Amino acid sequence: MRCGRKVGRGDIELPKRLKAGEPATNLRKLAQVIGSVPVIGVHDPYLDGKALETLQKLIGLGSGISKSLRLLTAPKTAIAAAAVASFLRDLNIEMGCSWELRSYAGTTKAHRRFLVLQDKSVVTCGLSLNNINKDEALDRLPMADQHAGYDRKFFDACWGVGVPVV
Repeated sequence: MRCGRKVGRGDIELPKRLKAGEPATNLRKLAQVIGSVPVIGVHDPYLDGKALETLQKLIGLGSGISKSLRLLTAPKTAIAAAAVASFLRDLNIEMGCSWELRSYAGTTKAHRRFLVLQDKSVVTCGLSLNNINKDEALDRLPMADQHAGYDRKFFDACWGVGVPVV
């Protein structure tokens, strides 16, 4: 299966899996699946500074990332929250963005990690953006897909009650 988007030095094969031991290839695959459609939301319960670095790398590979990206994560310890919030402020200044990070409370931490794109499609990557060197699923669900609809509703509901991480 070939993807019609060009990333880096050309298309790479896109099985619906990422592979452990191939972090650079996994990053290119993720960038290829995202393409130029801006990512407007990220749900990653383990989001940290490394995840923010991965998003920077995706921009460098030509992925569309919204200037007003919404990042949603599970609650963090005070020290972890302060560290990621500080790095996020620095990124916003450096890149001229207004990315916002919120955490949501709940009795369970949603395990599913996904990216919401501006065209309402959803990229599921099966892993946290803080470590893309794993064997995990990778897929892009079209806007009309039932699971994409579920993920968008989940994201919007959690965002609505989320607490800004500052």
